[in-house]
This record gives sequence, structure tokens and C-alpha cells, in this order.
Amino acid sequence: MLTRTMRIIPLTLPGFPARELGQRLLAALHKSMRRQRDLNELRLMSDHQLNDLGIGRGEIPGVMDSPGQDRWKRY
Repeated sequence: MLTRTMRIIPLTLPGFPARELGQRLLAALHKSMRRQRDLNELRLMSDHQLNDLGIGRGEIPGVMDSPGQDRWKRY
């Protein structure tokens, strides 16, 4: 119940519609969830499986944080 003293504060800034804000937040959440899922999947792999992919167990966080192409250019 709204009273006279309560003010309705807009959730968006002028020129920045709420729909776009919601889409950006949802996209960021999905990206974070995908990253965590992939990180967990790599952590569950055996050392042999990781070696087949060309990464070591200690490289998992770095692989997740760097773009895929940059890592392979050094070889």
C-alpha cells in the first residue's frame, strides 16, 4: 500500500529503458552460470582428460579467464 509520503522511484535512467536493463542483467547472469558450469566440468575431469585437451590442472582458471584463441598463439 502506497502512502502519500512514499515516492515512486523510476528504475531506469532517461534514455535507458527497463527492458534493456533487464536483458543485460539476465545475459550477465547466464554468462556467469555458463562460466561456473564449464569451470566445474573441467575440475571434475581427470588429469589424463585435461592433458588430452592440452591444459594442466593449474591452468584451469587461466583458461577460463582468457579468450580461447590467445592461449594457443604461444605454441
